[in-house]
Amino acid sequence: MAKHCSTTSAWKIRFQKLICCGLIDKHISLAFVREELKESYSESARQLANTPEFAKAQRQRKKVEALFAELKNQIGLRRLRLRRLKFVREQFFLAAAAQNIKRLVRFLSGCSSSAAPELDRKTPVSSKELRRRKKEFFDDLQQH
Repeated sequence: MAKHCSTTSAWKIRFQKLICCGLIDKHISLAFVREELKESYSESARQLANTPEFAKAQRQRKKVEALFAELKNQIGLRRLRLRRLKFVREQFFLAAAAQNIKRLVRFLSGCSSSAAPELDRKTPVSSKELRRRKKEFFDDLQQH
């Protein structure tokens, strides 16, 4: 059975390797080396955060996180009712289908809020407008 290595002992092992290789003086403290390594990791993360690719990824993540939040909070996937992977997969697919149907109804009705659209609309939407909205909706789904 493999021995579990805690974070502190992992830092000590790295520290000992640096001393053995002669990259640092043995009189430097482990805390100093740990802070220096953390700072270099933090600096590289800050540099990546300023790239346009990161901004694009964050925008996409925001959309996906919102969909999962809706599944969890409004559709009821916070706690699964079934066990075993195939049943969980079925429950998730059914919830995702319900979510997509809700989004489709919202989109086709022209309602921008998350509330369900009123069924007794005063101004009916023409079938041409419905077809245009449906095409736009599915084009948007294919892009993501």
